[in-house]
Amino acid sequence: MNLHEFNRLPEKDALVSILACCHAPEWAHQLIAARPFDKLNDLILSADSFWHKAQKPDVMKAFDAHPKIGDVSSLKLKYANTQSWAGHEQKNVEHATTDVIEELAELNSVYERKFGYIFIVCATGKSALEMLEILKARVNNHDQKEYLIAKEEQRKIYHIRLHKLIEPMTQITTHVLDTSIGKPAEGVSIKLQRQISQSEWSDITSGVTNSDGRITNFLSDEQTIENGVYRMVFEPTDYFNKQHVKAFYPYIPVVFEIKERGHYHVPLLLNPFGYSTYRGS
Repeated sequence: MNLHEFNRLPEKDALVSILACCHAPEWAHQLIAARPFDKLNDLILSADSFWHKAQKPDVMKAFDAHPKIGDVSSLKLKYANTQSWAGHEQKNVEHATTDVIEELAELNSVYERKFGYIFIVCATGKSALEMLEILKARVNNHDQKEYLIAKEEQRKIYHIRLHKLIEPMTQITTHVLDTSIGKPAEGVSIKLQRQISQSEWSDITSGVTNSDGRITNFLSDEQTIENGVYRMVFEPTDYFNKQHVKAFYPYIPVVFEIKERGHYHVPLLLNPFGYSTYRGS
């Protein structure tokens, strides 16, 4: 699901998706009400803003939605909507020794009795031994300090899950630099086309480079694009005519392939008698 699709989800469906990232109902309702979001980063910033203000009862509901670290079997019994993500996040625990698992489970019970909630840690990338050492260090904290640490760990967890939930929108950009004068090439017309057969191309959109030599995105927020072979057709004649320079190439086709969603930046280094291109970032 991309961000545009998330923005258009019915409230009930959007709520289910967000609660799978962090099971704090009031926080989730606030985040859903803040739609639409222009960028994934806007969603993340809003989530953090609401989380910072979240009251303890709501935060505790998010804590309660987690299986105990070391108690892998509980994944099958609690919170089916978070089961697959939680299982992946705790996969390093599954490969730990029995002794470490048992010590994790035992110390987590001590932690839970002391603080009133299970041990919350962003387990991604951490071995069971590392989590055990973290648990040993935190179990001696005073109540408020530990609550704030756990709340921050929950924030890290929902960041990971929101990035899993929202797939990146495909973005196609370019930057044209005139290497003969060392400046951006403003006013270069460019067509974006998709290959529909061996010899046939279909126009998708077009644009003109800005004062910085860029087209920041060929696609509007409403547009989606399929995997396939595409090309940018650069037309530098008018640009060079304005510079009173005779150029050799009337147009420059640059063919590339889209295999998955993401950012495709296709720059062009241009001069009157040559050019080069590469995949940028």
